[in-house]
Amino acid sequence: MVAMQDRRGFIAAMMASAGAAGAFTPAIARALEIPADRRTGTLMDVAHVVILTQENRAFDHYFGTMRGVRGFGDRFAIPAPALPTAPDRTVLVQPNEDPDAEPALIAPFRLDTGVDFRLYRPLGTPHGFADSQAAWDNGRMGAWPRHKQNQAMAHFARADLPFQFVLAEAFTLCDAYHCALHTSTNPNRLYIWTGTHDPLGKAGGPAINNGYDTLDADPRSHGGYLWATYPERLMQAGIGFQIYQDMADNFTDNPLVGFQTYRRAHGATAAAQALLARRTMTTRTLDDLKEDVLAGRLPQVSWIIADAAASEHPSVSTPLQGADYTARVLDALTADPAVWARTVLLVNFDENDGLFDHVPRPRRRPRPRAG
Repeated sequence: MVAMQDRRGFIAAMMASAGAAGAFTPAIARALEIPADRRTGTLMDVAHVVILTQENRAFDHYFGTMRGVRGFGDRFAIPAPALPTAPDRTVLVQPNEDPDAEPALIAPFRLDTGVDFRLYRPLGTPHGFADSQAAWDNGRMGAWPRHKQNQAMAHFARADLPFQFVLAEAFTLCDAYHCALHTSTNPNRLYIWTGTHDPLGKAGGPAINNGYDTLDADPRSHGGYLWATYPERLMQAGIGFQIYQDMADNFTDNPLVGFQTYRRAHGATAAAQALLARRTMTTRTLDDLKEDVLAGRLPQVSWIIADAAASEHPSVSTPLQGADYTARVLDALTADPAVWARTVLLVNFDENDGLFDHVPRPRRRPRPRAG
């Protein structure tokens, strides 16, 4: 019996075969060719964690057709509430948003960009708190288009997303990765930077909309959120960090601007506040990221926020622009192979924009009421 190769060895061998390398972009090929600096075989080998969070795409929307994932071929898709015309349906069969329109039932359908290139930029879908909670329906998800519109069932395939598919196959794709909340961007990004949205309202929350997404926004007139954030905890622990972004165009995707601590730090001269602001509220581009890698200054923890055009957000961006931006991130991080060899890059999406994913996110059981 021949021992199985590890994935890196298999892909490297495939790339060496005639014509195979043409399937890989240079950025992915370079990232894959640099071996990990394995010293202990534990997390202690990781010197840098970099988190790139993009905008508003669901797992099925990008990867539902990919082999080996829990996608549209799922044999155990959850049952959906019966309809007169589909008594035994699963959530992969949804009623039309217009009950009088044809077809009455809608399955996931492809946006074939080979037929119409404009399909790379589909319309966005509703993704506020009320419509998102209604579509989720405590995990039943039986009338998704009624709350999210029919285009929520649209998806891409390998031919439409060559970069994303090659990246997923070259490295690791998580197919049980869900946004924290069925709602809009800022509440979900708060989990990236703080781990919570203050559901009990003890520190200015709960955050369920994008109300505090700029420095001057104060919809509740309480001055901003008060709970502790990861950058503050990292600074207290003496761990370096940096947000790479363009403050003139980060698509209002830095939720730290909604916190009183960061509002006070912005423009402050006190050393600690100035340091916090410099690491989280200033412009540091991908060129700066590359310079930091080459100079040995890449911090232990980094977050990357794209501009609007590169964000992958439906209507204002495309998967192609997101692929280009991700490739630039890879180019920056691999500029020094020794740095990349000890770096973990996490690429995720803040929320689903209302785009359909047939797998309901996990939820904790409600606490019993007292009395």
